[in-house]
Amino acid sequence: MAFSLLLIFVASVPKLLKAELSVIPNEISKTCRNGIAKHYDECGSQEVLLEKAIQLAKKENKVVLISFGAEWCIWCHVFADYVKGKTTSFTHTYSDSDDLDKNIKTIFERQKSDVEADAKKLSSFVEKNFVLLHIDNRYSKENGFNILRKTKSLHRYETWLPFIFTLNKKGKFAGNVGSRCCEVRRGGNDWFRGYDRKKLLKQLNKVYDRAVKVPKIIKEDTNRP
Repeated sequence: MAFSLLLIFVASVPKLLKAELSVIPNEISKTCRNGIAKHYDECGSQEVLLEKAIQLAKKENKVVLISFGAEWCIWCHVFADYVKGKTTSFTHTYSDSDDLDKNIKTIFERQKSDVEADAKKLSSFVEKNFVLLHIDNRYSKENGFNILRKTKSLHRYETWLPFIFTLNKKGKFAGNVGSRCCEVRRGGNDWFRGYDRKKLLKQLNKVYDRAVKVPKIIKEDTNRP
């Protein structure tokens, strides 16, 4: 009896790894203010964080997107979740502006249509184009307002948090997201804070374009009388 040997070769297919958002700080010391911070380094040097973000953006050929805010600010947590593609339900730790009365609250989007596609477009755009830098405006060793001065963005700050803006290749202010352009709010017992993803994506496209735009050089006409 003859046996035939059938060899099957299976081609090795590389896995398509999901891109991850580059975030600074990427870790926060647990010894800082009892380890409660999730996004903002409330004890470290904000200037060191800025320099890390600028260098990482150069390495990855991206733009620095700054979220100037604070751990107590719920909108700062909302923004961080939205640009990471989160949907439907959100659990945030926040307080009032005096950083008292800590709250942990789960809120629900209750979307009327499927938002997964819009969430993916938003998070993919941010992952591809930005290094997200969280700058603390209250407790840090170097007050976050020094970063606004250094990046020449203080004049555009309207006291609303988070103040979202981009830097150009020189590390200076390029453009900012409108303070309340994209918000979605509900009050009462079904309280909610979120963003209109289409509007937010449009705003982020705008501030990205302003960051990478090359200014036109107008040559002087030496032949003018």
